[in-house]
Amino acid sequence: MTSVFEKDYPVFHFLCDERGILRPSYLLGYMVEHAIGHEKNVFEESLDVMKMLHSWQVHFLLPIQKESVLRLRTWISEAKGFFIKREFDGFDESGEMVFFATSRWLFLDPKKRRPVRIPKDMIEFFPMREQSYFGKSLYFPKDLEKEKFMEFQVENNDIDENLHMNNAAYLSHVLKNYPREWCEKKELRILGIEYRKESIFGETLEVERSIMENDEYLFVEQSGENRVEMKFQWRERKE
Repeated sequence: MTSVFEKDYPVFHFLCDERGILRPSYLLGYMVEHAIGHEKNVFEESLDVMKMLHSWQVHFLLPIQKESVLRLRTWISEAKGFFIKREFDGFDESGEMVFFATSRWLFLDPKKRRPVRIPKDMIEFFPMREQSYFGKSLYFPKDLEKEKFMEFQVENNDIDENLHMNNAAYLSHVLKNYPREWCEKKELRILGIEYRKESIFGETLEVERSIMENDEYLFVEQSGENRVEMKFQWRERKE
């Protein structure tokens, strides 16, 4: 069995913006779906553990066009303790790379919802590939000067099968708040997200922001409790 799992996906109209470009939050959804497909390709039955995304690091290279075919690849680059590192990259129909990413996943006991060690079956049956796109974990500076950016409520459509807010929904809510003028000129170059604690239906989440040179940091909180941290780097929009 090869270490890299590869599959083609159609890019649908309704997942794209007004330019016909795949929205970043939906790219996260494609990657999660691809990771699930990788596991199903190895195991006939699901492992008796719960997996939660701990972090994303994504580098966007080229816009992903509507009505195109996106070829995704994924592999596990590291498995230690409670975490695995899973890599992704994507290619357009001409074979040009359009993004690459590193994710970290935490294993939990489904009943106690506490961290558990990676199942031996997973380590034994998944061939590892040591190549990792992001060798270092996300870094968020301390003692930043923050300003209130927005707030939003966790809605029914945000809840996933684990009964908490879906990882991509945080990004979708935050990006909706940027002014139209900004979105017409800018696009994401680098995206980093680290998930700290679950959010549930009905909660109101506040977002604070801090900007340091080319890095924009956003902190999603609920009554002062940190839920998610994000890091954005923007570039001029490619036409």
